[in-house]
Order: sequence, then C-alpha cells, then structure tokens
Amino acid sequence: TNRRHFSQTNSCPQCAVLMKLYDTDQNCIDDDQNTIISKIAALLTEGKVLAIKGLSGFLLCCDASNAATISVLRAKKHRPVKPFAVMFPSVSALENDLFITQNEESLMVSAAAPIVLLNLKPESSGRLAIHQIAPQLDKIGAMLPYTPLFKLLLQTFNSPVVATSANISNAPIIYKNAEALKSLNSIADYILIHNREINYPQDDSVTMVSKIYQQPIILRRARGFSPAFIPPAESLPDGSYLALGASMKSSFTLLQSGNIHVSQYLGDTDNYDTSENYQQVLNQFLNLLKSEPELIVADKHPGYFSSRLAKSLGKKWGSKLIEVQHHQAHFASVLGEHSLTDQQEAILGIVWDGTGLGDDGHIWGGEFFLFDKCRFSRFAHFSYFKYLSGDKMAKEPRLSALAVCDQIPAAKFIIRSKFNTAEWNIYQKLIAKSDLKCCSAGRLFDTAASLLGLLEINEYEGHAAMLLEAEAWKYFKNGLKIPPHWLEQIKKTDPLCVPELFAGFIGMIEQKKSSAETAAWFHVQLVGRIGVVADRYPNSKLCFSGGVFQNSLLKDLIIHILGKNFKVYFNEQLAPNDENISFGQLIFSIIEKRMVSKGSHL
Repeated sequence: TNRRHFSQTNSCPQCAVLMKLYDTDQNCIDDDQNTIISKIAALLTEGKVLAIKGLSGFLLCCDASNAATISVLRAKKHRPVKPFAVMFPSVSALENDLFITQNEESLMVSAAAPIVLLNLKPESSGRLAIHQIAPQLDKIGAMLPYTPLFKLLLQTFNSPVVATSANISNAPIIYKNAEALKSLNSIADYILIHNREINYPQDDSVTMVSKIYQQPIILRRARGFSPAFIPPAESLPDGSYLALGASMKSSFTLLQSGNIHVSQYLGDTDNYDTSENYQQVLNQFLNLLKSEPELIVADKHPGYFSSRLAKSLGKKWGSKLIEVQHHQAHFASVLGEHSLTDQQEAILGIVWDGTGLGDDGHIWGGEFFLFDKCRFSRFAHFSYFKYLSGDKMAKEPRLSALAVCDQIPAAKFIIRSKFNTAEWNIYQKLIAKSDLKCCSAGRLFDTAASLLGLLEINEYEGHAAMLLEAEAWKYFKNGLKIPPHWLEQIKKTDPLCVPELFAGFIGMIEQKKSSAETAAWFHVQLVGRIGVVADRYPNSKLCFSGGVFQNSLLKDLIIHILGKNFKVYFNEQLAPNDENISFGQLIFSIIEKRMVSKGSHL
C-alpha cells in the first residue's frame, strides 16, 4: 500500500518486490531472491527465451548472439523480419558493435531511457546475430537496462540480450502476471514475474538521431515520454477537449484545466485487443482527471475505430463533435509544437505519409498546405496515380510500382517480371477500371524500392522505405556530397509530376547507376522539388510532418538543401507519424474555436 514499494530501488525485505520464475506449465520453479538472477542468466546462456516483467509490461528476452534462438522467437512471435531491439549491459559494451554519438548517448542514458537506433560497425565483434536481429538493415535498436531488475540481470549475464515486447505481433503488450502465465507460455520457455503491479502498460519508446545534423527523431513515443505535458506557449481555451487520433499508431490527446496530455503510442486499433486497450487507457485518463469533454475531435475517415468511438462518446456526453482531415491534423501538430498558430505570415506545410482519406474522396499523402490567416488550404500535391486493391497496395511495393509507372513504357520490362501471368492480367484490368486515385509519398518510396529490386512484399509498415534509405546512405557514407546537376534537373521539370520523376529514376537504372546512387538521387529529387514548390509562394517557414519524415536522410537533406533559404520545423516532442494526429486534431480545434469567435470558419 506504500508508494515506496513501487520504487524498486527502495525495495527492502519487509516490503519487498519479490520475484518468481515459472515454467511453461505454470509451475513456480524458483523464488529464491538470492539466486534467481543467476538462474535466469544461466537459462539465457543455454539458449532459452524468457518473458521478464519490466517497468510497464513484459519483455521477451534471449541471448543476442544466439541466431538459432532468435529464429525460434521470430517464429513463435509471428514476426519474420521486423527488427528486434537489443539491451546492452552498458554503453561501453555496445561500442564493440555499434557507432554512438554524444547526442545518441545522451538520449540513451536519459531518464526516459528509450531504444535508440544506432549504426552498425562494419568490423562488428561478431557477438551479435545481426542478420537475425535486423535483417537487411544497417541499424539496430539499442537500449540500456532501465530497471534495477534488468540492471542486475545484464550485469550477471554480461552480454547483450534481445528485448522485445511480450506479445504476438500487432497485439498489445502483456503486463499482468496471470495473463503472462497463461498467454506467454507458447512463446517463452520461462516466465519471470514479480509482485509490483503495472497499472499503465506501455511499450518501449523508440528514437533515433540523424547522422549528419544530429537531429533527434521520435519513432514511437511511449515509456518515459508519455503521457506528456506540453507547456502551452499560447493561451488555451477553458473546458475539456478530447481528440481521438487516427487508426494505426493511435493515441489520444486531452485538454483539461489548461493542460495538454498526450497519451502513449497505443498501436493499431484495427486489432480488437488493441482497441480494447485503447478504451481502457482512455477511461483511466478520464477517471483520473475527472473529465467529461465538452468537445470531441475525430478523423474524417468514417471507418476508423477512433471515429466511431468519437461519435459514441459524443452521444453519451452530449459533446460537440469536430472532424479534421488527416493531413491537416499532421500539419497542425507541428504548428502547435512550435507555437506558430498565431503567425501573421503564411506557412507552408509539407505532409507526406502512406494513406489518408482526402476531402475529394481520393487517397492523399503527398500534400502541400498553406496556413494563412488561421486558414488551411491545400496548395499543391503530387500528381495522382491509380489506387489498387485497397490496403494491399501498402503491403506490396510491386503494386505501387505498377500503378505509378503505368504510363512509363521503359518501366514495363522491369515491372512485368514481378507478376505471374494471371496476376498481371488481373491487375491490368484493375488499373483500367479503377476510379480511386492516390498521391501518397509513401507509395513513391515503395515504388522506388521495388524498381531497385530491394523488396516486393512489405513484412511490416515502412519496410521498403527503410531499405531504400539504408541503400541511399551507402552513397552518402562520407557526407552529403550532392552532384550539382541533380538539383539543376528539377528546374526543367514539373516538380510534382510523378511520371516525370520516375522516368528519371528509370533513366538512372538504364544508365546502370548503382542502386545506392539511384536511391540517393531519389531522396535528393524529392527534397529539391519541395524547394521549387516553396518558391512559388512568398513564405519563409516550412513545416514537415507525416510518417515519411521518420526518414533521417530525408530530414538531413531538408536541413542541408532547404535550411539555407527557409526556417524548417519538424515534430520534436512527438513522432512525425500518426501518433501526432490526436495532438494535431486538438490544435486544429483550438484554431477553429478562435475563428468561430471571430465570426468565421476554417
């Protein structure tokens, strides 16, 4: 009953945090507090997988040098290639295998103690089973022990361990002892529990630092970073507002008593268990703060779980409901983070992501917005291409290549080989009759990866884009040395014409340029096109948001190429992906309220 019990560092024999080790038959096989850590270290050495209770949920752990064990873990967790995080005993221990800068180390040893993506050394010590931990990638998610239990364990084992959320892929992290004993025995060989209860489950946060300009990027905002209080740099309305976010990488944001609270990453709410967890965490927040919001904000997409929940809660409380377009919410999140909502000059917002329902009924994701006099307008976008097979297009880069390059004859030879005859005939018919269009920048990255032969089927979200970025970094391994003619080319083209962009891309392939050079060219072309579009309208501020800007090379190139003539802003406290949607929705609603008070609307 004493809060000292929940601080593991203050545990004592009279009120201890007691550990117990169970086998897969739910038999307690060890509860000796003096030897249990050594027992676990021995099991790791033997190649066993252990589910270990952490600060905010269970982690699945195994020896990071044991390729066979990691492969077994992947099979049981249904996670064939998505990277695993690795926990190291200390910073000095990871330096055998990974590069680490001062900024990366500062993040890693901070109170938040997130996972930090670090570059692999080519002369790795060989202790890590790199190809099983992060297949085809040049980075590993590294972390340090962030609880006394993990500190003691890693000191005893004295070697890195894989440390990944204890769940089946896409399901919420498991955090209750009884549930762990019941559900994790199909994945782990042993389960370590303790009697410190977890009331607010969270995944580990994931961050990175860009290579050239050392800019931090939050990729998953959870343990250590949330629920965040973002100090308001401007006046906030009275009352209680609740914004419920999007679908994937979901979060919610609550404005209460002049304070803004942004929830942790809550996952993909298309998954039933995740949607249940979302509602549970939301109810905990509302009960804790005794809140019954008078205004609820939702995404315009009617099929999202969060949109349906918003309507249900609105009816329950008699609250006003506002719907906000997905990409405008992304843009508003950056405006809110940097207190730009009252700026007198126009601000250009570049919002690039995978999928979002647009106001015209098509799929947006390659957007340029203007925020001027408290009004949002869609200023420009990448040219439309056909949208094929619904969500399947986001999972198969070859479909993006087929749709994007449909009018480029030189691409047909490359793309045709990616389909068997039956598939080819079916998709040709779908292209011919499809009325739904798309301008998603995320699908452009998929197209480029497919054309280079890097990937045809995404095993996880952003898979193709990550491989394309890794390939481009090979060209820029000695710095951002950009051939001048790459940027000069853009002035001779329509900067937003997708067929022109990929005609040039195919030209690079035909010239037998390396895949690394071609991938680098593609990144530079995109950033250069932003500059051309930005020059069309007198402004000095550019805001960037959307999942595409998780790409650290893209961020460095933006600063390198555009930072000379523009003031550039990114999400900093929040991830650029859909986790920031709820905060952006809230900021949009605040702007809307101001406009209404002035007798106008956005």
